[in-house]
Amino acid sequence: MAGVGGGSGSASGAGSPTEAGKQGTARGGAADRGLGHAVDFMLSNARLVLGVGGAAMLGIATLAVKRVYDRAVSVPSSPLKQVQTSRALAVPLRGACEEPAWLTLGHGSSLSRSMVELSQERPREECIELPLKSPSVDCLQNDSSTHCIQSQVSESSRSVLTGSPSLQERLLLYCHKHVDIPPAHAAQARQVALDVCGELRAFLRSRRPDLPLAEPSLGGALHEGLAAGRCYHLALALPLTLETRLWTAVPAEDTLFSCPGHWLLRRDNTEYFPRGASAWDRLLVGGYLSPSSVTDVLRNGLLDSMNWPVIGALLGYVVRPALQSHSEPGFLALEVLYRDDTMWLNEQLNSKLTLEILPRVELTESGEIAPPPGVGQDKESERRRILIARPPGGSGSEALWRESFRAAEVAHLAQLDNTDHGCRRMALCLLKSVARAHDTLALLDSEILRSLLLHASDEPVHWGRTALAERFVELLQRLVGCLERGLLPAYFCPQKNLLKGISEAQLDEMGFLLYSALGKPETLLRA
Repeated sequence: MAGVGGGSGSASGAGSPTEAGKQGTARGGAADRGLGHAVDFMLSNARLVLGVGGAAMLGIATLAVKRVYDRAVSVPSSPLKQVQTSRALAVPLRGACEEPAWLTLGHGSSLSRSMVELSQERPREECIELPLKSPSVDCLQNDSSTHCIQSQVSESSRSVLTGSPSLQERLLLYCHKHVDIPPAHAAQARQVALDVCGELRAFLRSRRPDLPLAEPSLGGALHEGLAAGRCYHLALALPLTLETRLWTAVPAEDTLFSCPGHWLLRRDNTEYFPRGASAWDRLLVGGYLSPSSVTDVLRNGLLDSMNWPVIGALLGYVVRPALQSHSEPGFLALEVLYRDDTMWLNEQLNSKLTLEILPRVELTESGEIAPPPGVGQDKESERRRILIARPPGGSGSEALWRESFRAAEVAHLAQLDNTDHGCRRMALCLLKSVARAHDTLALLDSEILRSLLLHASDEPVHWGRTALAERFVELLQRLVGCLERGLLPAYFCPQKNLLKGISEAQLDEMGFLLYSALGKPETLLRA
């Protein structure tokens, strides 16, 4: 038994954790060999004294003590090995978040010592975790573009994890459901407009030869690919034929009107060519051709004289003159109801088209009356000024023709989008849909929104499709600023303020609505 007690003392001395730490991590050293000798000596003596049964019980007890000893000496003896194990476990995290730069800039030795001290003081589970990089540190490093992309990816992944779509996803979904028009629907609407235009052209040639008009042409948002939603709008341009020797275009800003973006059409050479030499002389007001008088003649000669119910029945549509708007006295339009061919089970007339009749006068770039296309040396490709019969309103403005920059603005937007594969036209359709969905924003017409887009395009920012949400929010912020100042210059005519005709109360109401939605722009998206 004394041998057994001596063996136990040797085992306890050899199994102390302090000595095991000094000898290293291998358990097959001198301490393990001494323990094995002690166990063999104890078991040999126990067989003589206790017999076979006692020796078996003693062996089982000794095995239990040995397992306790193994657990005691299994604590890592080298803290540096634990740090390496921690780094090995943290490898999957480095793909998404690398170590901060301040951990690797000449602090290798101090970092190792600090990690050794932490491994001695903290539990093993805490030592496995490494410091992760915060998103703010990424923006301060040299490769800022890569880190910005990582931050956007993290935001999108966060929205996926939370189950709520991001603003980019909401805008794209809204465009797909409520803004984009299927090509088949657009083609059918254009064909309906062409059918109605053919009837108008035939009527003008047979019944109203006294009105010298050039060949009409189609235009408008649907024709330009800028329509938003199922509100189809097309314009039928009726160019007036004016004699170049009898008429002169005068900029309104050079007269007493002082109205930028408008023109006067003055009748000249009355001493050589008296009144009546031109078919439009009967529509003069104070020596100038009146757009209001031209509109009234066309309304009486086209909308009121033609038998639209019979014409619509022959075409398979319902055609009727649109009601005159008090806000736009010069508005001439037809409403056409037709059946959507893509819905072959539905026999109802469920689609509506607004066909606006727009009298206009074309000028050369220098401001002279342009001859009809194909006459003289004038080229088709030469840029022309377009004057439309839309007086600005107010007393004394019946003779003012508004210059339309629509063709130039649409062409410039298309050129910019084709250059950088941008989303400007998509953003324009989004803004038009938002303005139509809110009665408060009804005064934000397409002319205002086009100039807003063009001014924003002058800024050196990315206009790709992936940046639609950012550009949409920036457009809202820019629009709020313009409404607050009450100033939005036309892009191709900076002297003209597009917000001049809107009252201060209406500007404040629109600005408040948009400003309240800056925190959550998705609240503006309505069907």
